[in-house]
Amino acid sequence: MRKGMCVVLGLTLAFTVSAQAQVWDELADGGGDAGDVLPLQQTPGPPDVPLVAITGTIDSSTDVDCYSIFIPAPTAFFATTVGTPGTLSDTQLFLFDKRLDPTGAGPLGIIMNDDHPGGGTLRSTLTGGVGVSGPEDFGSVPAPGSYMLCVTGFNRDPVSPGGTIWAPGSVGGSFAWESEPIGPYAGPGAPGPHIGWTGSTGTGTYFIELGGVATKPEPGTLSLLALGGLALLRRRRS
Repeated sequence: MRKGMCVVLGLTLAFTVSAQAQVWDELADGGGDAGDVLPLQQTPGPPDVPLVAITGTIDSSTDVDCYSIFIPAPTAFFATTVGTPGTLSDTQLFLFDKRLDPTGAGPLGIIMNDDHPGGGTLRSTLTGGVGVSGPEDFGSVPAPGSYMLCVTGFNRDPVSPGGTIWAPGSVGGSFAWESEPIGPYAGPGAPGPHIGWTGSTGTGTYFIELGGVATKPEPGTLSLLALGGLALLRRRRS
């Protein structure tokens, strides 16, 4: 097996088999309400352990809770509120790339979901693979790295600097989801970094079940992951 691939797979395995799997609670572990924009999100810990769930409360009509997560293997990623405990019956999930857009204005939208594509529920599911979650789950997780996962109730939606938002059922959407496969906002680096939220929502508790997710790694682990990815890239080019 190639050295670079060994590094990446080894780190992924370390995240997924650790005995310290973490369920993070917004209040008990985070100490209060999670913020709704970068850099006010909560960062679950301790570092370098699998993150299997996040729990919390949408406690007002304008509340949005955001969390910093690490995705070591994009195709293994999922986040869902379907079939989980909680009183918030109509959820929305959003995933943002924490790297700043070219203007330095804010993170870019990667995936969102309002109602689970399988139907039968108003709860939400995100997955990391391409085209596996239906028309309200645009694109895919582009690469291993740090992302911002946000949860709210319907109909509290993200805002870009131009004031546009993603709207369920709209043609092509109106918020710029970076990985959207078609339309004017398609492709990496699409315009419209996230700066806030609009609309109002119901209130209640939520439980987000996670897969293929870890807490933020130590700097040394991140460096190893970057080296492994670089080794893979070099081999592909040679």
